[in-house]
Amino acid sequence: MEEKELKSEAESLAKIAVESGLGSKQLRAIYDLCRTKPLPVVEAYVQRQLGRDVSGKKGFEHVLGLLARFREDKASFCRILWYANMVFDYFQKQYAMRYGEYAEAISRKACERFGCKYLGLETVSNGDLQELRVSVSGYVKNPKDLSSAIWRELTSKYPNFRGRVWIEQSERR
Repeated sequence: MEEKELKSEAESLAKIAVESGLGSKQLRAIYDLCRTKPLPVVEAYVQRQLGRDVSGKKGFEHVLGLLARFREDKASFCRILWYANMVFDYFQKQYAMRYGEYAEAISRKACERFGCKYLGLETVSNGDLQELRVSVSGYVKNPKDLSSAIWRELTSKYPNFRGRVWIEQSERR
């Protein structure tokens, strides 16, 4: 298989991994196993993770599909995992930007519903955990009510969103 095709497979794996919630450390662990152990051990590890009901089910299933396709070509399979690890952060950032735009729109609407002024949104990525900081003014109630409303709306569209919503108040009435 050509290098371009391997990279294309890896990009597909990285996208699925990010969208399904498969962590970068999990992907790295699979790659490390691929380099040092026979493929049946890698397959058993992935099956074990699926059995433990960890996040990233679709990502693990995609890895199993790749294992089935590349059972006789360990070098290509390992190369795909190597590329997937290399581009994982890039696709994670793209995913965060997509839900960040949506989060801004729902934050504005939530502020209107809760009677406060929306000032802005900042997204902070701490590894696999995302943090949304919503700046508001004129909100006098419990900030958890507003952050919970935004979080519920966000997770209804992006069920694999892993993170927190913080309300930062610039002033109180």
